Amino acid sequence: MTQQTKMIEEDLAIRLPNHDILSTPVTLEAVVFYASESEKIKKKIDQLAAEVSQKQDRIKFVNEIIQEINNAIDPMTGKVDLRNKAEFLEKLNTAKEMGINIPMDSKTEHPKAHFNAEERERFLQNLGLSADAWDKENKQHTQKMQMYLDESNRYLTLATQAMKYEDKPKRAALAAMGR
Repeated sequence: MTQQTKMIEEDLAIRLPNHDILSTPVTLEAVVFYASESEKIKKKIDQLAAEVSQKQDRIKFVNEIIQEINNAIDPMTGKVDLRNKAEFLEKLNTAKEMGINIPMDSKTEHPKAHFNAEERERFLQNLGLSADAWDKENKQHTQKMQMYLDESNRYLTLATQAMKYEDKPKRAALAAMGR
């Protein structure tokens, strides 16, 4: 909560119980402030949601690579040879660009696509660690999003309350005129 928000809340808490009529400019200022803060928070939530979605796509991509490796295991030797799979090699290049530790073939300077059993296990472990790291970041972002959502709802509630207090004297005046 910002210092300005706290000051406005304290100001409203002092004024509202003691006064039936709250001046329109003060109420309007409070409502505008609460609405603008809520909008700023909504933008933060949208940004975090986009990041979560992007990381989910990355996790899905890594899982596809893991599946391809697992499907290509030679049951007799435990080796994997995907050198003839151009699509798989492209995926490895993309994964490297994403920051995943991809073993490189020392002869060709391209991602390695032929693994013995031990290399395969290490590579699968690296892929899993990358996916786990993104998943943890997503959980943290989701928690932040919930925190921002709660704060945004609080601002909207305060704006609604401020508008109710402003509307109260007007309703009383209209009711008195109708008598």
